[in-house]
Amino acid sequence: MNEYISKQDMLNAVEKLDIIPSVDGMGIPTDTEDFRVQFLGTVLKVEPANVVQVVRCRDCKYNTSTHKCLNPDSFFLVPKDNDFCSYGERKE
Repeated sequence: MNEYISKQDMLNAVEKLDIIPSVDGMGIPTDTEDFRVQFLGTVLKVEPANVVQVVRCRDCKYNTSTHKCLNPDSFFLVPKDNDFCSYGERKE
């Protein structure tokens, strides 16, 4: 299963690194600060993953205590707790 991380968390972690870049003829800078600046610039250019938060049936306001979905648009009749659909709405 993929894990998605916050771009800001990644940037914070990189800023704390004590990077000592190697010179291998591939354009990697020899100065640590230059390397850090270039790396952070690269991270900022990366587009975030196209993900949406889902509401699992166990957390949905349409799921009754008898595990029956009361949403008229849903295709689940008796959903399992880990199921989800595009109609889910989180319980208050």
